[in-house]
Amino acid sequence: MVSYWVFFLVYFYFYEYLYQFITMPIQGQDHGVLISQDIIDPLVIPVSLSSHLSVLTVLPIFLFQLLSFVRPALYQEEKLVVDVTGVLAVVLFYVGAALSFYLVEPLLINFVQSWLPPGIMFLPTIRSFIDFSLDLAIAFGVAFEVPVILMIAVILDWVSVDWVRSKRSWWVVGLFFLAMILTPPDIYSQIVLALPMWALIELVLIVGKQLKRDTSD
Repeated sequence: MVSYWVFFLVYFYFYEYLYQFITMPIQGQDHGVLISQDIIDPLVIPVSLSSHLSVLTVLPIFLFQLLSFVRPALYQEEKLVVDVTGVLAVVLFYVGAALSFYLVEPLLINFVQSWLPPGIMFLPTIRSFIDFSLDLAIAFGVAFEVPVILMIAVILDWVSVDWVRSKRSWWVVGLFFLAMILTPPDIYSQIVLALPMWALIELVLIVGKQLKRDTSD
């Protein structure tokens, strides 16, 4: 909680610069214009933006602390994997958020505008756009933590590598279903999210199998 409020205050102070950055995907559109509709928007928007960005910053820190909590009970080889996993957790979270911001969100904005009938202007409110943009980034960041969670489950023997592999046909479908929910309704953006997650999970299974073999030896 302390780290959340520290980042909140920092982001609140630099609100105007962050706003310009967050709204880049729509500023580059030919007909993209943001409006402030409610009287209290000038007060609410900085708070909402700072709050969302603080969550984006604190979530990886929380996961890293969780890994640090289970670390003392592990073997030396497992501790090394946990250390690497902790770093990957932070990296993958921001990779997912960046993928959402730079690739998926512009595609979604173009897709939504393409459905507008002639004579209708695309005028989303500032609050709705910021909430949507950052919620989508958080969702993508959390989705990219799935391989990290799987690695923790394998290390702690909650699941076995063989069991996960035996259920591959189910969780692959689940990955594409998750991608369908989080991305615009086009096959390209769904593949962009699902395939990296699939590859990361397969990598986790290879590493987990080797780790368990070394531990048993």
